[in-house]
Amino acid sequence: DAKGPLASALVAASRHSSAGEILVVGAVGEERDSRGTRHLIHHLARPDFLIVGEPSGWDSVTIGYKGNLSLIVRVQGERAHLASPEPTTVETGLGFLEELRRFCETKRRETPFDSLAMKVHSIRSDHEGGREAVEIGLNFRLPPGLAATEILSFLDRFSEPLSYEVLDESGAVQVASRNEVVRALCTGIREQGRRPTLLRKLGTSDMNLAVPAWQCPAAAYGPGDSHLDHTERENIAIADFLRGIEVLRVAFSRLATASSTASRDTTMTAP
Repeated sequence: DAKGPLASALVAASRHSSAGEILVVGAVGEERDSRGTRHLIHHLARPDFLIVGEPSGWDSVTIGYKGNLSLIVRVQGERAHLASPEPTTVETGLGFLEELRRFCETKRRETPFDSLAMKVHSIRSDHEGGREAVEIGLNFRLPPGLAATEILSFLDRFSEPLSYEVLDESGAVQVASRNEVVRALCTGIREQGRRPTLLRKLGTSDMNLAVPAWQCPAAAYGPGDSHLDHTERENIAIADFLRGIEVLRVAFSRLATASSTASRDTTMTAP
């Protein structure tokens, strides 16, 4: 989904000829386990500024993403006769889902970005002999201020026959709306004749991992329609692609100049 932002960043960086270094990295796996960014934050020096290439429209800047908690819940039980008054293992699992939905309701706030959301993406049952097992795939989108540990603590209240396995987790991220990166991108958008829009998204991105690790001014930007992410209909309008290049060219120039100036000041004042 980041092919448009990546291509626009490569073209914009190739046109940069003033002071400062622009490093464009194609980080793989964002849609799954973010293995590219997980590697980078341990092996790449902290940058002065960070722009995460994610499609959000050429005239928008993303300043926040919800967090993510993906897990598998397993329910074990004895196979029951369908005429029995006892609940089946599947019914036990469905009852547990209702408990989780009620828990999520207690975390509902004024906006979707500030509320906890849960989705069930798979339910699978299996049996062997007299034993029965149900696996439920769950995904939670975490608002700022809510850690994954709070959900896991709720799950820990349920003893056997329930267990769970965490597949992936990352906290929500929200950057200052007037940090250097946001201002530089907004300047580039204004120079293209459009008033910039600041977005807080309900999904996640590599920004969720990189910002806490590097602690540098950051934002996400890129031309393209995020609603088409990971679909066969993914496309980008050439006009938007060209505008995105110009926005990034302006932002790169402003940020590289600021980075170069700060570096010289640090060198001059060091004891």
